[in-house]
Amino acid sequence: MFEFFTCEIRSATWPTAVGPGCPDLPELKHGWTVYHVDGGQLVANATCNAGFRFEDSDQVDGLFRTVTCTGYFWDGLLPECNR
Repeated sequence: MFEFFTCEIRSATWPTAVGPGCPDLPELKHGWTVYHVDGGQLVANATCNAGFRFEDSDQVDGLFRTVTCTGYFWDGLLPECNR
């Protein structure tokens, strides 16, 4: 579990960001997820281990999936990694 935080962007063109408040994503069984903040939003990049692929893809290796926290919910789901 990682800690949530509040961020404030001080610019006339960006609103104040509050959150992220999304629930933790489930851990990938054969992969990993890296979290970072981009433009005041929490972003999760998921990658499958070598030799595995996302269950909805034919390509093995080199792919990653990104989901963004919209404040309370993730904007998508991360598929499982399979051989």
